[in-house]
Amino acid sequence: MSDTANDNKMNADMSKLDKHLNPWIPEKHAKTVAVIGKLGEECTEAGTAIFRSIIQGVNEAHPETGKVNLVWLFEEMADVTALMAVARKYLDEAGIFDSEFDARVKRKTKHIKAWLKGIPDTRRASYEEMFDV
Repeated sequence: MSDTANDNKMNADMSKLDKHLNPWIPEKHAKTVAVIGKLGEECTEAGTAIFRSIIQGVNEAHPETGKVNLVWLFEEMADVTALMAVARKYLDEAGIFDSEFDARVKRKTKHIKAWLKGIPDTRRASYEEMFDV
């Protein structure tokens, strides 16, 4: 194939691709960026605490701070919960998505509870004791 034919094919391929491109325009509202940015930050910190707890164990302590991983995990879970409430209220002041949000939480909770039933519990409390089932 000649260089011209290659160029024509590449241009045709790019033209097809351009039809499917959707330009991303960054969020412009400072407070929205702050709220969802902080939520992302807290989720990331929670993720770090989750993985540290998995890798080292929930009852192990950070070598420098002495903080037990489970304590740190619960602190980060609380931070995420707080930011979830703030973000939900800020992003949906009118409560337009309240019913859909609550329905999704209920569906996810039901799914996770059913999923957990299939995993043997080797801790001190049984699944039934933890979830009053």
